[in-house]
Amino acid sequence: MAKKEESIFDEVNRLPRDLAEGWFSFKEVGDKIGGKIVDMFETPEHDGMPAQRVFTIESEEGVVLNVGLKRTPYILSRTDMLQVGDQIGIKFEKEIPAKKKGYHPAKSL
Repeated sequence: MAKKEESIFDEVNRLPRDLAEGWFSFKEVGDKIGGKIVDMFETPEHDGMPAQRVFTIESEEGVVLNVGLKRTPYILSRTDMLQVGDQIGIKFEKEIPAKKKGYHPAKSL
């Protein structure tokens, strides 16, 4: 983290997740994001959203976005070893039909 300034309100003291330009959303098969991890955090389940592991990613172009991944055993095992500073790439590979009628298909990343 950068050097702390006198005031806790100085920009240098804000977390990368708070400085992100928004959230990346996987809308169509083939959507992808990649870059350097600048922050990682966990969010609990709330308002119908599942618990997530969130990566704040800075692209080569300097764009910073948060990317949330549902906390499943598969995702956790594939991301446990990642640290701030590591490179990461996430791609929406395919849709998996919902197991329950009326639910949205799952996204295979």
